[in-house]
Amino acid sequence: MNRKKKGKNKVMTIAIIGPGAVGTTLAFELKKVLPDTE
Repeated sequence: MNRKKKGKNKVMTIAIIGPGAVGTTLAFELKKVLPDTE
């Protein structure tokens, strides 16, 4: 559980680093939810 929370924080940091990373983060989240989707 703790590990998952840390991963979420990392994603938040990536989103804060740059607006371009937001799209990548969204794609990464979608891939996590739908691993079958490329």
